[in-house]
Amino acid sequence: MNIKTKRFKKLICCFIVIVMILTLFDLTAKTANASSRTVKQVYEEENIKITFDITAQWAGAFNGNIIIENLSNETIHNWIVGFDFPHEITNIWNGEVVENKDGKTIIRNSYYNQDIKPGKSISFGFTGKYEDIIEAPVNCKLLNEEKEVESDNYEIEFNVLKDWGLGYTGEFKITNVSDVTIEDWKLGFDFETTFDKFWTAKIISSEGNLHRIINTDSNANIKPGETLVLGFNARLGNINSEPKNYVLTEVVMKEFFGSEMLDVSSLRIQEKVTLSWKINEEYSYCIEKGSMPDALTIIESEYSDNVYNDLLSDNKEECYYRVSAFKDGVEVAKSNIIAILEDSDNDGLSDKEELMYGTDINNPDTDLDGLGDYLEVHSFKTNPLVKDTDGDNLNDYDEIRCGTNPLIIDTDGDSITDDLEDADNDGLTNYQEILLGSDPTNEDTDFDGLGDKREKELGTDVKNLDTDNDGLWDDMEIELGSDPLNPDSNGNGILDGDEVFTIEKSPEGEEVDENVTPTITIPLKATQINTFEMKKISEDDIFLSSDIPGYIGSGYDFTVYDDFESASLTYEFNAELLSNEDFEPRIYYFNEEDQILEELEDQVVEGNKVTATITHFSKYILLNKVEFDKVWENEIKPPSDESEEKILEIAFAIDISYSMSWNDSEWVRKDVTKKFIENLREEDRAALISFRKIAEKKCILTSDKGMLNNAIDGLFNDNGYSSYSGTNGSTGIKEALETLKKSDRDSIKYIVFLTDGEDTTSSFSYDNLIQEAKDNNVVIYTIGLGQSFDNALLRKIATGTEGKYYHASTAGDLVGEFDKITDETIDFVTDSDNDGISDYYENAINGGKLRLGTGKSLAGKLDPNNSDVDGDGLLDGQELAITEIGNKVYVKYNSDPTKKDTDYDGYNDYEEKSKGTNPRVWDISDRDLAMLSDIVYNNLPKGTELDNTPLSYDINNRLGGPAKVEELKGWKVLDTHYALGGLQTIAFKKDDNIVVAYRGSEDLDVLLEEKKITWEFFSDWIVADGLGWFTGLNAQAPAAKSFIKSVMNSNPQSNIYVTGHSLGGSLAMNAASKCISIDEYRFKGLSTFNGLGLVFGLSLGVFEIEDEANLLKAEDRIYNHRVKGDRVSVLPLTFHYGTKKEIEISEGIEDGLGGKHSIYSFLKQYEPLDRIAN
Repeated sequence: MNIKTKRFKKLICCFIVIVMILTLFDLTAKTANASSRTVKQVYEEENIKITFDITAQWAGAFNGNIIIENLSNETIHNWIVGFDFPHEITNIWNGEVVENKDGKTIIRNSYYNQDIKPGKSISFGFTGKYEDIIEAPVNCKLLNEEKEVESDNYEIEFNVLKDWGLGYTGEFKITNVSDVTIEDWKLGFDFETTFDKFWTAKIISSEGNLHRIINTDSNANIKPGETLVLGFNARLGNINSEPKNYVLTEVVMKEFFGSEMLDVSSLRIQEKVTLSWKINEEYSYCIEKGSMPDALTIIESEYSDNVYNDLLSDNKEECYYRVSAFKDGVEVAKSNIIAILEDSDNDGLSDKEELMYGTDINNPDTDLDGLGDYLEVHSFKTNPLVKDTDGDNLNDYDEIRCGTNPLIIDTDGDSITDDLEDADNDGLTNYQEILLGSDPTNEDTDFDGLGDKREKELGTDVKNLDTDNDGLWDDMEIELGSDPLNPDSNGNGILDGDEVFTIEKSPEGEEVDENVTPTITIPLKATQINTFEMKKISEDDIFLSSDIPGYIGSGYDFTVYDDFESASLTYEFNAELLSNEDFEPRIYYFNEEDQILEELEDQVVEGNKVTATITHFSKYILLNKVEFDKVWENEIKPPSDESEEKILEIAFAIDISYSMSWNDSEWVRKDVTKKFIENLREEDRAALISFRKIAEKKCILTSDKGMLNNAIDGLFNDNGYSSYSGTNGSTGIKEALETLKKSDRDSIKYIVFLTDGEDTTSSFSYDNLIQEAKDNNVVIYTIGLGQSFDNALLRKIATGTEGKYYHASTAGDLVGEFDKITDETIDFVTDSDNDGISDYYENAINGGKLRLGTGKSLAGKLDPNNSDVDGDGLLDGQELAITEIGNKVYVKYNSDPTKKDTDYDGYNDYEEKSKGTNPRVWDISDRDLAMLSDIVYNNLPKGTELDNTPLSYDINNRLGGPAKVEELKGWKVLDTHYALGGLQTIAFKKDDNIVVAYRGSEDLDVLLEEKKITWEFFSDWIVADGLGWFTGLNAQAPAAKSFIKSVMNSNPQSNIYVTGHSLGGSLAMNAASKCISIDEYRFKGLSTFNGLGLVFGLSLGVFEIEDEANLLKAEDRIYNHRVKGDRVSVLPLTFHYGTKKEIEISEGIEDGLGGKHSIYSFLKQYEPLDRIAN
C-alpha cells in the first residue's frame, strides 16, 4: 500500500469520525474523576421498599448493599429486581446478575432466598466500579410475575395408591420435559374429591371441584427432566375418575426495558459548560443542576434544543447536571449524572487529568505551541509537553494551520518534509511563513495587493496592509513611488497618506465601453486613491439607458471618498462621428435629485475628445447635443397647481370676412368651435366674437353651451360688398379682450383667434394689444387658415402672450389644430382617469413629446383611461410627476408605472412606498441573503453579473428549484477570495449595498459520490468544522476578517451586509465583528442560515471575547435563520447572538444531514417568491 493510499484511508477515517460527531453530537470530551460521594437512596412504593447504601469505597470501586422489604400481606415469590444503574458490577453475593449493561441492571434471588414473606426482607451485596461519582439505582421495579407453563413443557400422571371406600391415598407426578427449570410452581385442576392433606405441597384453595396447590420451599423448582411426586390423602373412596383441566404456573421474570438512557456529552471551556445530546423532535427536555449529585434542581424545563450552554461563575466551581426527556408530559429518558470538575486553567482538562498527563494545571497550553492541552491530548494525540511532536520544524499548531499532520514529518509522502512544503503556492515555504507570521494558506495574508513573498522582499508587514501607518496601503505606496516603510517618504512633514498625487484613470476590464472612453485626471490625497471608483452604467439603466436621444456610449458613475477641489474629465469617442455635420459632442451631468441632465460649462472639443472641468463626482454621459436638444423643442405647458382649481374663460374671435366663403365653405369653423365648447367643464365659460371690418359680440361669457351653440349656428360670412366688408383682426382681438376684462372671476383666460387673411384695415396697434393681453393675463392662440394671412404677425401675437401659433392649410386641417388648442387649454386640467396626471400630459407622454429629464421616452406607456396601468396599487400620478426646471418641462420618475416592481427586488412599488423605502432602490431581503449564501459555493470571477452569468445553470441546479439566480437582477461580483485553506468568500454589490457571503463546508454528497478527499474538504470538515467549532482554532477566521476589512476600505461609502450558511455562519460572525469594529454605522446586518455560531473553543479565547463584545453591540441587526431540527446550527461550543428565526418544514432536500440543513428550505418559504414574473 503506497503512502498516498494510506493518507487517503486516514482522511476517510477522520471524515467518518467527524460525520459521526455531527450526526450524534457525541462530543468525546471526557470529564475528569470526581471526588467520591456517599449516596444513600430509598425507593418506596405501596407494597415494597428498596434501600441502597454504600458499605465501602476505594479508588475506582465500591461495595453496595440493597435491601428489599415486603410491605404487603402476601409472600413475594421468586423475587427479581430491575433498575437503572450506570455502574459495572464485578461481584455479587446473596443474588445473581441477570443483566448489567447499557445502564440497565437485573438481579435475581439465589434460590435459597427465593421468597420474601410478608413483613420480612432480604438483602444482597455487590462490588461495582465507578469513574466520576457513585449513583444510586433509579427506576426500581420487581420483575417477578406468575405465568402459565406451556402444556408441551410438562407431563402430569395421577395414581390412586390405596382406596378403602371412605377415603383413599394417591399421588400426582409432575415431570418437566423442557430444557429450563420451572420455578416457584403452582398447580390447578378440576376433580370431584375432597383433599385432606398433601405431604409435599400446600393447598391454596379448594372450592367445589376446583383445586389449587403450591410448592413447599424445598421443592419450589422443577429442573429439566426431573419428576416431582406429590402424595395426598382424600375422601370419599371408590374413585372411578381422574383430575382434568390441569393448569401449571410458575413465577418468571417479566421484561424490563428500564428508562431509555439519554446519552449526554459535556465539555467545560472558558467558564462555559456545554451539554449536548441526540435530539428527538417529539421530546422536550428538563435540565437539572446542583453543587452535589444528590441535590439537583431544575434550571430549564420544556427545553427544545439538543445543546445547552451554561455559564459558570468560577472555573474552580464543581457542579453536576442531569438531562431528562419528556413526551406528552411523561418522562421517557434520563441521563446519568454529569460531573463538571475543577479546571484551574480553563483548557478543558480537569486538574486531575492534567496531573495524570504531566501538564500544567495553570497553563492551558503547557508547551506554548499554540495548541491547547485538551486538543493535544484528546483531538490530535500530539505531545502536550513538546512544541513539535514530529520534529519537522513546524510546531503542532502551525501544522494544523498548514493542513499537515503534526504526527508525520512528510504528510503527503512526496519526500518533501512538511516545513518545506508551500501550501498556498506563494513562493514561501510553510516554515518561512510561520517565521514571517503570514498565513501559510493565503498568498496575500493582509489583502493589501502585495503577495507575502513580495512583502518579505520589501520588508513590509505581511499582516498589516499599511505597514508604516501613514494611511496608504503598501501596494499603493509601491505604485505611487513612496516608501511603505516610511510614513513621510520625502521628509516634508506630511504623511504619505496626506500627500496629494495627480492620478489619471480610465475604465479597465468589465468597465470598458468600446464606443466611449472617459479619463479622469484628478489631484487626490493618497488615502483617497484606493477609494476612487469608475463604474459603467448599464445600458438598461432607468435614466441613462441607450435609448436616450443623442446616446453615444455608456454613462459612468464616478465616486471617491471625501471631497476634492476639481478634476478634468475627458471623453474620447469614435472619430468617424465627426463626419456627421449634425454632431456636437457634449458632456452632461446627471442631477440625481432633480432627475435631469445638465450640460457642463466651458467644454473644449479637440478632435475626437471633449474635456470639461468638474468639481464633484456623480454620473456623467457623453451625448450628441444636436439630437438631445431636439427633445426640448416640443413646447409643453408647464404644470400649475392653480390650473386645476381655476375655471377657464375663453373668447373665440372668428373671421367671417368674404374670403372665408371659399376658404371654409363647409363651415368647419362652426364644428370645431362647437366641439371645443362641448369639452368645457360646467363651471367654464366662453364667449363668441365674429369680425370682418368690424367686430360683433355674438354671445356673452356664459357656461350655457346651448346659447353658445345657437350663436355659432347664427354666424354667416360677409357678402364682400357691404360697408363692413374687409378684414380687421385687431378689432376682433380688442373685443375679445374687453369681454374677458369685464369678468370678475379668478380664472384662466384664453383668446382663440382664427383668420384667413391679412388685415385690410387696422383699428388698434397689435403691439398694444399684445401688451394689454399680457397685463390682463390673457393668453392668445392664433390660427392661420390658407396661405394669405400674415404668418409673422400671428406668430408674434401668440408668442408675445405665451400662447401658440397654428397653421391650417385647408379648412379640414382646422380639426387637428383646434384639437391641439384643446389639449393646451381644456385637457391641460382634465384628468379622465383621476390618476393625478391630466389627459394633456398623458397624451404628451404617450406621444413622446413629454419625457424624463434625461430625454428618455415613455411613449405609449400610459393609458388616460386607466389610473393604474401596472396594477401595483399606486396611481400613475404617484409613480410619475410633471416637473419644470428652467425652461424644461419633464417627467420626474418616482417609480415605473408599467412595472409592479420597478427595482426587481420582489417587493412591489406599493409595498415599498407604504413602508417608506425607495421603489427604485433594491431592498435587501432574507431571500436575497439566503440566495447569496448559496451562490457563494460557486467559483465566480470578479465582475460577474448574476442575472447574466454562463454559470446560471450550475447555480440554479444548486439552488434546487425554488429560486433562480436570474432573480438577482443587477447584482455583480465585486470581489472574491478563494483560498487553498478552504475559505471561500464573495462580495456582491448592487447600488450602495455590499453583501459579503461566506461559504459553508464542501458538499458531503459530492465527496462520498466521487470517493475523494479534497483540500477544501480537509480544511472545512476536519480542520474547520470538525475542530473549528469544537476547538475555536478555525484558521479561516483571520482571513475572513481580513477580506471584509479590505472590501470596506476599498468601498468606504457602501453599506455592508454579512451572511453565511453552515460553517459560513460562524465565519460571517467573525467578519461581522470586524465590520462593526471598523464602522458600526455602515454595518447593516448579519444573517446566518443554519449556521454555526461564534466559536468559543479550546484556545485562549481572546479573539472570541472581542468578537462577542462587538456582536452584542449590534444584536438588533443580527438574525439567525434555522430550520427546526437542523443539527449543525446547534453544535456545542457555538454561540448565537441577536434574533432567532426558526421555520418548520414537512420535507427537505437530500443534504446528507437529515434533509434540513441546506438553503433549499429557506428559499422554498422566504418571500418574495414570484419576483421573476415581474
